Amino acid sequence: MKMRMKLYFIITTLMISTIPLVSSSSEEQIIIDLDRGMISTAPVISGDIFLVKSIGWLSALDLESGEELWAVEHQTPHFFETSPPLVIGEIVVTGWTDGVISAHNLENGSEIWSLETIMKGYGITGSLLLEGDTILVPTDHGVLSLYHSNGSIDWNASTEESTFYRSSPLRFGNDVLLGGEDGRVFGINESGNNYWLEPPSSILNPSIRGKIVSIGQRLLIPIQSESGGGLVEVYEGQSIIHPISGSLAILSEQDGFIIMASTEKTVLFDCISWCVEVQELTNEPVSGETQFLENEIILPVNSAEGKWLLFRPSCQAENCTWKLAETISPKHTQFLTANLVMTDNAIIMVNDAGWVEVIIKKQLEEIIEEEEGDFSQIPWWFLLISGALFILLGVNNESMK
Repeated sequence: MKMRMKLYFIITTLMISTIPLVSSSSEEQIIIDLDRGMISTAPVISGDIFLVKSIGWLSALDLESGEELWAVEHQTPHFFETSPPLVIGEIVVTGWTDGVISAHNLENGSEIWSLETIMKGYGITGSLLLEGDTILVPTDHGVLSLYHSNGSIDWNASTEESTFYRSSPLRFGNDVLLGGEDGRVFGINESGNNYWLEPPSSILNPSIRGKIVSIGQRLLIPIQSESGGGLVEVYEGQSIIHPISGSLAILSEQDGFIIMASTEKTVLFDCISWCVEVQELTNEPVSGETQFLENEIILPVNSAEGKWLLFRPSCQAENCTWKLAETISPKHTQFLTANLVMTDNAIIMVNDAGWVEVIIKKQLEEIIEEEEGDFSQIPWWFLLISGALFILLGVNNESMK
């Protein structure tokens, strides 16, 4: 009897091994060569669509398949585009390095309106700031406020004192602050009564190429220079320099903590009161868009092997340090300054070579459905033979009693 039972289980096991089972993989990867030049700013997701800004192009792709839904070509005089698209309802607005601002239908890419501004340097290279019915647009010589529904101008203010590159507007009371190429912070408003803050005299050849952050009435200013630059903290006429050398990245802030990165190192500051250096995260070169989420810091490493470093907090009691939890590398490595974008079920990566890579993480429900679908395909002969063997063994067992 024991021999027959062993034989039954051996045959059953062999038959089960012939049934195709679902793969243990829960990820799908899509790789796209846009072939539209360098991508210097992170993709923007809106529902099932993600937008990619490259040299002279704005492209919309399907998040699940990577299929191109539409693409808008815009001839520009420079070989980069760093102003990210801004999605407002059913439209997407973006600024270009030739000084043009354009709005497009999110569904099909058709142009809704377009506005040309004077270009004195690199046009529009900073982020647009949404304020209710209007948008603040940083030009290379001032700030423009316009209505996003039709592109009509609310107010326009400029300065002849400096030019602006990669500077994004900060609303500070009644003024809009922009950092200039000469290291000064300009306060610009619709009345035209502009003012500026001088950089510390110890900083040699200063320039501000990124956004300024305010915490209460304190200003945190990234000042790049040949010597003496770094994160400059200003409050009531008093300034403190937290030195960081190299080319500076776009800083990011979360609940009073600041990430200040450069081509030489990346530092985490606690700026809830006066800024204090908490931790050096890496000495790899970071010169683009940093990202500071609630429980994650993401840094784009601008090297030939181009990758993203993901840090997560490790806490014991009330003491937390940020540790490298994951390194994400694209299939096609290249220099990169754009950050990646993560959702609950997808990661989108882009780089300077124009490659787009999407990793889709399947939900647990989808995996279960696939497994159920595979098991529903169990052949009828397996059930028939298995049942017959079981009955045969039962009959033989009765006859032996």
